[in-house]
Amino acid sequence: MNMKLIQAQKLKISLKNKIIIAVTFSAVFITGATGIFIYFNSISGKSRASTLPTTITLFTANLNTASTQVLIYWVTEAELNCDYFTIQRSADGGNYIQLTEIAAAGTSTVQMTYNYTDPNPLAGVSYYRLRYTDLSGEYHYGAIQSVNNEFVQPENTINLYPIPALNYVYVSLNISSASTSHLKVIDITGKIVGSLTPELTEGKNKIKLDIHDLPNGIYFVNLEDQSGNMISQKMIKTE
Repeated sequence: MNMKLIQAQKLKISLKNKIIIAVTFSAVFITGATGIFIYFNSISGKSRASTLPTTITLFTANLNTASTQVLIYWVTEAELNCDYFTIQRSADGGNYIQLTEIAAAGTSTVQMTYNYTDPNPLAGVSYYRLRYTDLSGEYHYGAIQSVNNEFVQPENTINLYPIPALNYVYVSLNISSASTSHLKVIDITGKIVGSLTPELTEGKNKIKLDIHDLPNGIYFVNLEDQSGNMISQKMIKTE
């Protein structure tokens, strides 16, 4: 994979007022087996009329196959009143949990680099997201990166049936050891619409969920054990 960071100038010309405005922007070109991917600056979680306070030009998450840890790296070209960065991780790409917070430079006009190592990544495909928060409490999101960890096998597994479901859905769980776990039903906005705290035994477990009151749509059933490990499965509610 080849990666190149470039800076260019975009010209806006007004013939009527004879004004030429030059705007500098940064882009990252990543060439891989499936094509070329381009990232321009950062993606904002809340829009502003003015320029975003912090410009992120690079955000990567890569699996270290020797240590089976995920190495996260990001670069800012400028920071304005930036308080801290938050690294978030998701098992399904829709529901994120916080891993850590990293203090920002505050205000800077030079390139700054940051990194974080996830010592206990999830098995299989997981997603990492960067969020940055300014001193006023306003936050923005950066790009999302996926990592495929084929070196760790999940200790617990979850399966739902039937899909789609009408009034009830069965949650089939295979658990490596007996524990008290948290089972949550989450809608696509991230809101928790149902929860249980079942006592699970080692081996196979089955839980019946009453979902007849839920509106039709897509949900996620998440199981989190006492160690903070989470597995998730998508659920579809229909009539």
